[in-house]
This record gives sequence, C-alpha cells and structure tokens, in this order.
Amino acid sequence: MTTNNEWDQLKTAIVGKADDAIIPPMDISLRLIDYPDIRSTRLKAKAIFDMGIKGGSFPQQVLDEANEDLETLVEFLKDQGVNVLRTDISVKPKYHYLSPRHSVFTIGNKAIAAPMALSMREDEYQSLTHALQSKELIVAPRPDRKNLYNLEAFIDLHKHRVLNETAPVFDAANLLKCNDDIYYMVSRTGNLKGAEYLQSILPDKKIHLFESLPNHTHINSNIILLREGLCLVNSDRIRDLTMLPPNLQKWDKIIVPRLYDIGKFEGYKMASPWICMNILSVNPKLVILEQHQNVLRKLIEKHGIEVAMLPMRHSKTLGIGFHNAVLDLDRIN
Repeated sequence: MTTNNEWDQLKTAIVGKADDAIIPPMDISLRLIDYPDIRSTRLKAKAIFDMGIKGGSFPQQVLDEANEDLETLVEFLKDQGVNVLRTDISVKPKYHYLSPRHSVFTIGNKAIAAPMALSMREDEYQSLTHALQSKELIVAPRPDRKNLYNLEAFIDLHKHRVLNETAPVFDAANLLKCNDDIYYMVSRTGNLKGAEYLQSILPDKKIHLFESLPNHTHINSNIILLREGLCLVNSDRIRDLTMLPPNLQKWDKIIVPRLYDIGKFEGYKMASPWICMNILSVNPKLVILEQHQNVLRKLIEKHGIEVAMLPMRHSKTLGIGFHNAVLDLDRIN
C-alpha cells in the first residue's frame, strides 16, 4: 500500500470513531494548544487554569450523532470502492479517536506516529496499529515535555510561540503531501525541530515550511490540496498570497470565503467555522464537503470537481472535519 499525495484515487483508509471522546483534565499543553485565546494576565496556576471549561465526557447525544455521521461517511466511501478500516476503541481514549490523521502521517509505504503536542495524545497512534500492518511504522521519539511549552504565550499569544525548540514536536495534521514535496505548518502543534526530524527520516522528500500562521493549529483548515496545481486557501487567515510557501504561490487557488457556521452544541466548542474547510478528496474529480457549504461547493464545481455533500453535525463541537476523520493508507494514480 502506498500514498503519495492528497488527491489520487483513495483505495484504503482508516475512519475514526466518536466513542468515549472526552475533554481531558487541564494541563499546560491542553491549555496552550486548545484554549490559547483565553488570555491570562498572570502565570500563576489558578489564573491559567480557572477558565470555566467543561471537562470530562461529551454529551451522549453529541457522540451518538457524530458516530451516525461517521457511519454515513463510511458507507459513502465503500460505495466509491474504498476499503474502510476503523480505529480500535478497545482502550478508552485519553482524548478521542475521532481524527486518525492527527496522530499518524502516511507517506509512501511509511506510517509515522507523530510526536504530538498534546501530552494526552502521544499514545493515540496505538488505536491505529492494527490497521497499519502493511506499512513500515516509525514511532517518532516521544518529546521530553519539560520546558517544551512557552509560558509567555499565556500572556501574549501574538508575541510568543506556544512551543519551544527543546524537542521535535508535530501533529500529523500539520502536514500535506504532494508527491516529492511535503508542506509543514509551523504552529501551536508543530515546531521547527519537528520539521527537521521529519526531513531526517524522509531524505527523499523536500519539506517546505509554512510559517505564516504560528498561532493557529493545523494546516488543513488553512490550505487543502485538491490536485496538482489547484488548492483551497483560507481567505480570512491568508490575506496575502505571499504568505503561502513559494511552491504553492504558483498554483491556481480557490479562495474560500467565510463559511456557513453550522453552530455547536451548547457549552462546547473545539473549532472555528473554518473546520468545514477540512474536506477530503476521494479522487481528483470528487471531494467530500460538509452539507451546508453551498457557496464553497459552487466554487469547487467550477473546476470540474464533483462535490458530495455529507453531514458532520458536530464539526465545531468536537473539532472534526472529513480530512482529519480519514487517514489514507492507499491511493493509486
């Protein structure tokens, strides 16, 4: 099995599950990465952590409806000839098993278990190992988290990056693959050392840094590669196209307007409306998009790409999009 880009015909993939998803107990990593916009004026623990954030399990209605939507996705992919595997939920997650693409990066015949920024997610890849038998599994060194997080970011996120450079760290959702090129977003969940580590284990690939949005989380709510030479670009965050990596500046672009806000479950919000830009290519002529995004659908269809509109009711509530919910194992040209 091999996968080298984001758009060739999808043949085998892992789809996540919502069972037992929780908001874990607060620690430094969760506070800085998931809730950085709640500013603190002091570095004392009480000021940092006393934010009124609900912890523990998500409402059962949310989990049930999320699983219903994931089942709809699975059935659609099967109808397209995709062999679908699922995450292993035999061990309860410390966070969730919704987004297999967050924790493992697949490229060629390799599967790289990412050294994730959130401490409670560093072993999440183990829910996928049963489905990675055809791949060479590389488990990146788990980071020493002492001094990894920059406490000054609690006070001013715009002046200070969340991650220090004490150890390689990245989420797999910081990456987009484009054959011999990999685009790597330096962000709240990926530092420069992470890019250096990735380059060291993939010497035949070229790592291109995307450093323009260090205060954001993952690349796939900002850029999506639809096919060679065509990409989606977040209009709100990438206001100057020179912010893109130089290679992508030459591509044709669909500038994504402000998306339809599908809302969230009362009291829970793990993502912005831009999570609905997180779309999945089944092949170069077919993508999957959240069912309410009709303006974006029309823009994509102008480029000769069919758009399947599927439900993902709790994208904002759980921080899940179609791209993150599906980890591609095999794509064929």
